Amino acid sequence: MLLIKLRRDGVTCTREVIPKDCYELYVSGTRSDGVYTIYPDGWSSGIQVYCEMESNGGGWTVFQRRSSASVDFYRGWSDYKNGFGNKNHDHWLGNKYIHSMTNQKTYQLRIDLRDSVSSSYYAVYSNFSTNNEADKYRLSIGSHSGNTGE
Repeated sequence: MLLIKLRRDGVTCTREVIPKDCYELYVSGTRSDGVYTIYPDGWSSGIQVYCEMESNGGGWTVFQRRSSASVDFYRGWSDYKNGFGNKNHDHWLGNKYIHSMTNQKTYQLRIDLRDSVSSSYYAVYSNFSTNNEADKYRLSIGSHSGNTGE
């Protein structure tokens, strides 16, 4: 669901999109990759996420980027729960945010891999969601497609 607020600004009315994820931003006309604020269910103050809008059909919310050794990913539960890194570079969004997003509607998970000789691989999984913290953010996925094999 895309929520739209109208705000009176002098004589004109402007439309403000309140997106729940990057796909809703994409549908509303946003076409540039970058950091945006989204408002998943339960997060009235919004959260900052990196949106990939220019490739693979657009509208992807990036919850992990790990392309260099600049960010240490060997961390504890609290860091993975709350997120770490720079959203424009290497980062983990945070399990609590991923859980909120994936439990508001049906999502796909796309994993893009590039090896040391620049070969690229991808996998897309249907029905992606994570459980809550009490269930240790357990991952659920459906069927698989892509060029990674099983």
